[in-house]
Amino acid sequence: MNWLEISEVSLNDVLANKDSRIDSEFYQKIPPENISYKWLEIGEILEKAQYGISINMNEEGKGYPIYRMNEISDMLCVEDLEKFAAISPKEAEPFILFDRDVLFNRTNSQLFVGRTGLFKLFSNDHRVFASYLIRLKPFHEVIFPEYLVHHNESIKSYQISRI
Repeated sequence: MNWLEISEVSLNDVLANKDSRIDSEFYQKIPPENISYKWLEIGEILEKAQYGISINMNEEGKGYPIYRMNEISDMLCVEDLEKFAAISPKEAEPFILFDRDVLFNRTNSQLFVGRTGLFKLFSNDHRVFASYLIRLKPFHEVIFPEYLVHHNESIKSYQISRI
């Protein structure tokens, strides 16, 4: 039964975990380490990780186009946005997206959590992102944003297919 992926965890380990969960999806097989690669923590490959802005949105086109979780599709941030954030340039400045920023959805349903998209610059119009998204700016000399997006989506697809 070598093909069967199982792990044995003692009840003491489960109870010592602050989440105290016993469900099988919580304890997953630890991937084997390839000694040919240097393993890094996510914080070591990111120049920046940032929550988006929490703001009321409008559909009248007032302000900056703002990304929401459903505007990430097929690992890309879509071009046409439905909502806008009526904020000043000073308020918008920290949330303006740049070419090859990665947006990661941190909240809502299993369908949306973990959805990741690459932002590509469509025009000179500035765009911002909502608070339920996180901007990841990887160090390009360590990891390409395209790889980060693809790798995350591959893991998410694998985990959902196991449920």
